[in-house]
Amino acid sequence: MKESAELTIGLKLWSNNRNYYDEAKRLVAEGFCDYIELYALPGTLDEFGPLWKSIDVPYVVHAPHFAHGMNLSKPEYRPSNDRLAAEAFAFADLLNANDVIFHSGINGSDDETIRQLNGWSEERRKRILIENKPYYSDKLPLICNGHSPEAIGRIRKETGVGFCFDIGHGICSSNGRGVDPFDELASYELLQPAMYHLSDDDFDAVLDGHKRLGNGNYDFARIFSLIDAAKPILIETEKKSAESLKDFETEVTFLKNRLYEST
Repeated sequence: MKESAELTIGLKLWSNNRNYYDEAKRLVAEGFCDYIELYALPGTLDEFGPLWKSIDVPYVVHAPHFAHGMNLSKPEYRPSNDRLAAEAFAFADLLNANDVIFHSGINGSDDETIRQLNGWSEERRKRILIENKPYYSDKLPLICNGHSPEAIGRIRKETGVGFCFDIGHGICSSNGRGVDPFDELASYELLQPAMYHLSDDDFDAVLDGHKRLGNGNYDFARIFSLIDAAKPILIETEKKSAESLKDFETEVTFLKNRLYEST
């Protein structure tokens, strides 16, 4: 299906998603999927790591987030942060993945996030991509850290980590803080993201819904005119079926069509 290298498109799975294994393998073989981003669910490395290693495809690993005990912005989470990060990097080593994505944390301080990241080795920090977050957590009234270009820029500058730009998170955060989303999209782009996360949603939403591409009202042609679409783009959207990933194929076609509209 992939006739050119204009887009490098990723599929988001969790490490325990055995139910999608055959479909993921098919999507790779048919050229719909160029890489897999695997969320490292705690405690699943030994059981599921070898399963994913058997698919011959590049991987990015996503470390656990707040829902599974990781919160870099709070000092009391440091022991669990260290333990969960170690497993995420073990996943990455097994899958030959260089990049490991982390969230900055929730309801804490960017100072603490920076302190904890700098407590890890420089070798580890070179593999980290920090992901921007919405302003409001879906677990209201908690506020996410790393919710602005200024915060992400400071974390990058003071730790040396890279950047994963989640476009939907950026739009939601701008709306939550009363800032023009496209102005901030351009500001995030100045931080030289290594890759993107992409979903659809209501453009004025403040909570991220991760809607499937085409199920919201994002202006993708304008978005693509402002980002570097030669970098990897992960389709991070809700899945309709527990067995099939045919919707992913539809989204890949949608994405390619919107890219062409922007050029």
